[in-house]
Amino acid sequence: MEKAAVTWFEQRRDAGAGIPISGPSLRVKAKWFAARFGVQDFYASDGWLYRFKTRYDVTGKTVSGESNSVDYTVQQNLGHVLSLGF
Repeated sequence: MEKAAVTWFEQRRDAGAGIPISGPSLRVKAKWFAARFGVQDFYASDGWLYRFKTRYDVTGKTVSGESNSVDYTVQQNLGHVLSLGF
């Protein structure tokens, strides 16, 4: 499950879409993968997210320029869209 989450994260990051992947978005997608793979009792807790970021050297970066102009509503609804499997 975690390998799938890492692969998803790297593909989104490397695609250059310009939209940052937030911690909450990553947690939603990890829960989606867990359900998809039948992983029982998985909680994408703050602790899991911290350890995930540490294991895979995920750091927060400031986005600037045109990509920073993404509408706030779009950013807020990204978690919902990801939970649908997109």
